[in-house]
Amino acid sequence: VLRKERKGEYLGATVQVIPHITDALKEKIKRAATTTDSDVIITEVGGTVGDIESLPFLEALRQMKADVGAENVMYIHTTLLPYLKAAGEMKTKPTQHSVKELRGLGIQPNMLVIRTEKPAGQNIKNKLAQFCDVAP
Repeated sequence: VLRKERKGEYLGATVQVIPHITDALKEKIKRAATTTDSDVIITEVGGTVGDIESLPFLEALRQMKADVGAENVMYIHTTLLPYLKAAGEMKTKPTQHSVKELRGLGIQPNMLVIRTEKPAGQNIKNKLAQFCDVAP
C-alpha cells in the first residue's frame, strides 16, 4: 500500500485503513487461493479480539464473506475456557465476551475451538452453543 501511494496509484487520495489496507489484505488472501489452486485457505488472525492491531485484519475477513459468498467462508474462533481449581468449574464468560466482541465487529463464528485444561462436558458445550449462537 505504501509503495502504491508513493507511486501515485491512489491519485492523491488519502490512504485509509478501509478500503486501502483491507483491500490489500483481501487481495493477498485471494491471490493465495488462485496461485496455489487451493480448495481451502486458512487465514489465522492471532492476538486478542478487540486489539487495535488486529482490527484491519478482522475487517478484511469480515468483508471476504460478502466478496466470495457466505457459503465459501467459515469463521472459527479459538478461545480459552479457564478451569478454576478452587471452584472446580469452567468459566464460559470469557468466551462469551470474546464472541460478543467479534459479533460487534460483524463476525459471527460458525465454530468455536475451545482450549481448556480439562475436557468440557456436554453441559458446557450446550451453554456455549446457546450464548454464542453456534451448534453444540
